[in-house]
Amino acid sequence: MSARSSRGSTSSTNPKPFTDVTTQVALLERRGLSFADKSRAEEFLLRENYYAVVNGYKDAFIDRQATNLAHDDRYAQGTSFEDLMLIYTFDKSLRAETIRVLLDAEACMKTDTIYAFCDMFRGADDYLDPACYCSKSAYRNQGYYTRGLIRLLSTLQSIRDNKPHKPYIKHYVDTYHCLPLWVASRCLTFGTMSYHPVGRCAMVSFRVLASSWDKNKFPVHTLVSYSKCV
Repeated sequence: MSARSSRGSTSSTNPKPFTDVTTQVALLERRGLSFADKSRAEEFLLRENYYAVVNGYKDAFIDRQATNLAHDDRYAQGTSFEDLMLIYTFDKSLRAETIRVLLDAEACMKTDTIYAFCDMFRGADDYLDPACYCSKSAYRNQGYYTRGLIRLLSTLQSIRDNKPHKPYIKHYVDTYHCLPLWVASRCLTFGTMSYHPVGRCAMVSFRVLASSWDKNKFPVHTLVSYSKCV
């Protein structure tokens, strides 16, 4: 007989066997959680995942003394599943809003940095010229300067050679026989730009800050934090 059954199980022992959502709710109830609506709790766990909800947020509600005595999780008296739902939902919303703001910040700072660089250095391939970047003495993180500049130029050269194999890069190179930085920058991550030497560091930085401030895109502390990267 095969060790694998029609349900996909094997002969090996599973220390954490699958439990259905009803059993999960019953387990939480034995551990001291109350439920205002078990059906709603089951739907929530099916949608969001037991491990993400419970294991991710239970620590604030655990009774440590009772847990140590029982050698199993025990929740503080008065804790409800709705408490877990509330903190999980809040954190999920906070993460979503943070990502939205960071994407806006990335678009703003990335665009303004590229604009300032291209305004200062107008040759088609100037972004591949080390002379267009700030000197080591002007760069904030001098210990990272050489490695960072080499990595940046290597990344830009790969993009210029269309190593990402992007149709829009091929179109630009085939049509115009060059690849402007504002096109190449679509392949650059915000992290790559933030931690590498920017063209003529101080001047570009001030132009980026001035551009963003004039547009009233972000508060000054965001701009100052960004300026520290460049």
